[in-house]
Amino acid sequence: FPSHDIDAVMRVLTESQNNQSIHVVGADETDYAKVAVLDKQFPNNSYSEKQFRNPEYTLSVAKDSSNQVHGYVLTKPGEDDSTLIVKMLTDKAARDSGIGSKLLDHIITKHKNVSLNVRHHNKNAISLYKKKGFLIHHIKPSYYKNGDDAYHMRNF
Repeated sequence: FPSHDIDAVMRVLTESQNNQSIHVVGADETDYAKVAVLDKQFPNNSYSEKQFRNPEYTLSVAKDSSNQVHGYVLTKPGEDDSTLIVKMLTDKAARDSGIGSKLLDHIITKHKNVSLNVRHHNKNAISLYKKKGFLIHHIKPSYYKNGDDAYHMRNF
């Protein structure tokens, strides 16, 4: 094997092992502050700890065995007996490791009908959502503060 092939195989094995140690669970009391810090990786749209604690929301986190949070999904009841994903984020350092997929699987397993809004240019997220059975239902023009359009997607 050429050395670059071995490097690629080792990278995939390491990512797979790391991903297997990640579990998605309901947030506990210590997770809210961790999620608020994680959210600051995207300062233009970050929530405060108080916003994550909104009683209307349910917070699930992707944690490793040392309780480090690598991502989260924030949901609330939606229309038509559905669940709306308000926000979902994976730590920048853990991108492309399958954590986003695990978070989404967790919500889909718990809730049959799920919807979400995503920036129309967020191709990676849109691709993941489509792989999980979501379709673009309609466009929300100028949905975001900066004027970006959103795709409203749902799996029902």
